[in-house]
Amino acid sequence: MHLPVKKPAIVHLRRSFLFK
Repeated sequence: MHLPVKKPAIVHLRRSFLFK
């Protein structure tokens, strides 16, 4: 899932996933 757009969104998602 490599999306060049919405990079900050991906980072946030990854952070949320890590926090989960």
